[in-house]
Formats: sequence, structure tokens, C-alpha cells
Amino acid sequence: MFRLAFVFAALVAFALPGAISVEAADGPFGVAMGQKGDELVFDKDIGDGYFLLHAVPRPHSHFESYTVMYHESTGVCLFQAVGVDVATGADGAALKQEYEMIAGLVSRAYGNYDHYEHLADGSSLDGDDNYMAAMAQGEMSLQASWDEESKADLKNHITEVLLWGKATDAQTGYVLLQYRFANWAECADRIEAENDGPF
Repeated sequence: MFRLAFVFAALVAFALPGAISVEAADGPFGVAMGQKGDELVFDKDIGDGYFLLHAVPRPHSHFESYTVMYHESTGVCLFQAVGVDVATGADGAALKQEYEMIAGLVSRAYGNYDHYEHLADGSSLDGDDNYMAAMAQGEMSLQASWDEESKADLKNHITEVLLWGKATDAQTGYVLLQYRFANWAECADRIEAENDGPF
């Protein structure tokens, strides 16, 4: 099942002329900051500067789709890898195992991270048997962050790596892995300016 974090625009078919093959760059999954459109294969324009990639140079079996945030003036400024569906019980044990496994792999590349797991204050969905239900309703957070605060060993112009555990429903989840590059602020500003232009 195709999912994207924080992106709710309708999918629109988008083909990039001349983009035929993907070569690995020095970055996560072979994608680097500032890569231009002729170095990527875009599958769909999702809106707000997000594009679904047809493929990445270095895929991983635990992820099913990949997206970038992109502006033609800055190139790629953010990369996301969307995990495969994980069937889990109400306590989310299988999802947490997947999250911990991916966190371990990311830590091999970037070192220290901060872990955040929290049930929203006042939630009625307390207890292990409500873990996935709480996550599905946005009341349970499961996140790891590699950044300056965690003293991570960031490289390749990456300023932040985030890993989330997400719920599709009370019995199914997935992980979302995001890399933010140093050109993200400029990229986001230019996309926002273009979106505001018609008004």
C-alpha cells in the first residue's frame, strides 16, 4: 500500500523526458543533495514539491517506495523511504521490532540517535493492548532522530535523519525514514513562493 508522510495531494502522472536510468550518488540509497531531474527517474508528481521515484540506485528490501522533495533550482533537498507493511498485534511488537532493526542499520552509518516513544497526555488508549490503536489515532509517537543534538555523525550534506513508526490501522504498520539535506530551507522557500504565486 502506497503511503506518504505529510503529503495529501492527489497523485498526478509525471514523466521526466530523458530520464532513463539511475546511477548511484554518494548519499542515502544512492540519492544525494542537489541531484537534478536528469539524474533521477520521477514516477509521479505528488504536489508541493514531492515526487515519487520510479527507482533508487541502492534499494532495500524493507522499503517499498521512495520520494524526494525537489525544486529545479536546488535539486533534491529531502529524501524519504517508505517501509513495507508489517502485520502486528495490538501491542505493536512486530512494528517496534522492524523500527529497532532499521534504527540499528541507520546507526551504523550515522552513529548516535535520540529515541522518542510517548503516549499523548490524557489519552484513553493506555496499555500495551492499545499501542497500535493509539498510534493509528495519532496519540502514540515512535521516533528516532539523528542530528546535531544527538551528536550524530552526519555526512553527505545531511542535516537530519528521522525514523518513524507509523500505523496504517490497528493491526498494520510501517516505518518511514527521512533524510533532510542542507539545502532544504532554500528548496522549501522556493516551492512555497511558487505555490503562493497565483494569489
